[in-house]
Amino acid sequence: MLVCVTSVIRKISADGAYDMHRCYEAAVKQEAIPNFPPRINANLHKADDKAWVLRNHAIMEVRRSGLKKWKEKTEYHKRSLSETAFFRLKRLFGQHVLSDNLENQKTELILRCSILNKMNQLGMPDTHLAK
Repeated sequence: MLVCVTSVIRKISADGAYDMHRCYEAAVKQEAIPNFPPRINANLHKADDKAWVLRNHAIMEVRRSGLKKWKEKTEYHKRSLSETAFFRLKRLFGQHVLSDNLENQKTELILRCSILNKMNQLGMPDTHLAK
């Protein structure tokens, strides 16, 4: 599905499967900060473009301070918040959009997000344990 983002993307976070040069290049092209944890066997590369420079920097930071500290410093944990939001969206409305038309798909997804946001505004359930 084609998704059109109209706001500025400042940071792109994903798991270690995205620790590839082409993913860093895509982030740089969007003028966003790539936030992918380096793989365990990641090696430094000749920094001949900005993507390699950013990847090398991530590798060196993880080697210097450890993965846990890198995740804290880069706020990598925020990625799980967006994953949780998409999980809830899919559980409530299903995996697929209903319309075949791109404009209708956009409207459908905007409505779904609006409904989910309204549910969040109403608050989470107040749970009490039985004594």
